Amino acid sequence: MAKIDISKSFKLSIDIIVCFLILIQSIKKGGFYTSDITFFISSIAILGAGYGLFFIIKYFIDRYKKKCKKFSISNVRSMVILFALLAIAYMLPILFNTYANITDSKFEFVRYVSIFILYIIISNSVNKNLYYYTLISIGLIQAFVGIDGLASRILQPYLKLINSGYLSKDLTRLSGTIQYANTAAILIAVSGILILDKINTYIKKVKEDNTKLNNLGLVIYFTLFTISTLSIILTGSRMVLVIYIITLILYLLKTSSNKFNILIVLSTSYIISFLCSNNILVLVLTNPSRIYFVFLTYIILSVIAIRSIIKYIILNESLTNKINKIKLNKTKIIIICISTLIIYILIGLSVYKPLEIVKNEKDNTITRQIYGVKNNEINNIEISIKENESNSKYSIVVYEENDEFEQEQITRFEYYANVSNNFNSSFTPKANTKRLNIEFICYEGSIDITQFKLNGDVKPLEYSMLPSDSVFRFKDSFYGSTSSRDRFEYIKDGYKIWITSPIFGTGGEGFKYLYKNVQTLKYVSTEVHNSILQIFIESGIIGGISICLIIYFVIKYNKFSALKLCFIMYILHSLTDLNFSYLICLIVFSMLIGIIENKSETRKIIKQ
Repeated sequence: MAKIDISKSFKLSIDIIVCFLILIQSIKKGGFYTSDITFFISSIAILGAGYGLFFIIKYFIDRYKKKCKKFSISNVRSMVILFALLAIAYMLPILFNTYANITDSKFEFVRYVSIFILYIIISNSVNKNLYYYTLISIGLIQAFVGIDGLASRILQPYLKLINSGYLSKDLTRLSGTIQYANTAAILIAVSGILILDKINTYIKKVKEDNTKLNNLGLVIYFTLFTISTLSIILTGSRMVLVIYIITLILYLLKTSSNKFNILIVLSTSYIISFLCSNNILVLVLTNPSRIYFVFLTYIILSVIAIRSIIKYIILNESLTNKINKIKLNKTKIIIICISTLIIYILIGLSVYKPLEIVKNEKDNTITRQIYGVKNNEINNIEISIKENESNSKYSIVVYEENDEFEQEQITRFEYYANVSNNFNSSFTPKANTKRLNIEFICYEGSIDITQFKLNGDVKPLEYSMLPSDSVFRFKDSFYGSTSSRDRFEYIKDGYKIWITSPIFGTGGEGFKYLYKNVQTLKYVSTEVHNSILQIFIESGIIGGISICLIIYFVIKYNKFSALKLCFIMYILHSLTDLNFSYLICLIVFSMLIGIIENKSETRKIIKQ
């Protein structure tokens, strides 16, 4: 009879429970609010105590049986010490009375203690694949509930059972139960990279071992990858989309084989995702219930496309042999990827359609930004409208916006003012006018904005092959947006707050309570939108250096892998957003490190 390893069985039981808790926490608004993390941190504390007690008893039993060496501080891994220091650093503002708010300081301390316990459990796990698939599941769950959030919200009653759900205000950006699109996007991006890695690993193994290719398995992985890519586009997160594309290209460059197959997968996935996302975003404000049908249709189309790729490209030996003769070096891959993307975007920017607006319970207003205003000259606006219903009632409000993002109404068109539904207006913008903000409002029925001209030039309002909201958000970034300006201000003011208490920090949520004392521009924000700087502000130089060393050790002392790429992508985005304000993002941070970490390669602080 085989001997049961009690230690491994105990660890497996803990791992299963922890993964279940993580998945529940990912649905509960990501753990942004105190009420949403109580169950998780209490459970982790109990599991951590049980975990520690079990191995302390085991250690003394093994010592008694002379099966293990005497404990030494030199055997403690550097990551354990750094995670412990990070947690302790959040206690220092409380001990030295430098906190801005005692309640939030205690809250943050407890969060980082739970992350410390979680890291120890994961890094010592012998079931790291379990956490790997949990990482994938976190993003996919947000992708699927996010689609429902854009549609009819069928899952809302069930989410309420665990005190979760969607934002009360409907948004046209996929945010799932995280309720913040950018954070949902980075979690989905991690899933996407890891799914692609599973695809690549599977194809590579099949080719090396000459085993039969499991078409169904590949189709499922390909489809999930396409869903991840589609969901990221639907979030409208510009930064995540750019970082995600760059990470995919880097993964492709580092992949030793299957470069052509992976390139085909990426191209197919992006074309399907762009087309599907555009149709879904149109339906959000016109017919939300049809989003499920469109989503399902595109899944079926992606399965057909992917099945064809597997049959006619991946399994085509003659084609594979020809491709293998072509050496796809890094330069060629970069040129192919960038050229394909640019060509598709250029074609997409030239193919547009009427903007449809309907009255619904969500939102009857669509805003578009129009550039190309001629300052200090007479400008002319021409708008053509088609009424889809005889009782349609609408308004069009035109604002001019200056360099300081201040806007002023310059004209307004009403449905009853013109029976032809063609409107014209001339105006002379101010010297510092940057763009026009146009609000299309439908009070009754349904209308199409068939054409919008500024000074005789047609300005597209809706694209056919590209997600329109994302295109306009990228245009705003190019010309300068309030989002970019405000983030710069947050960081500048965050630094001012940090230097008021650089050693011990201001405690949890220090930025939220102190930014009004140092701000020079008018804005409202509870987060600095830079997770690393926020740790410096809240926990001082000890916590800040600890997190920087953790990041440095992971990047420096671990070999290339999809997990490492995900970690770098994750940190880059954390430098521009509030990821760590969500408990689930701290959990993913510790999971990535715990899975990546190779004990044989981990350096000891005491030896450095």
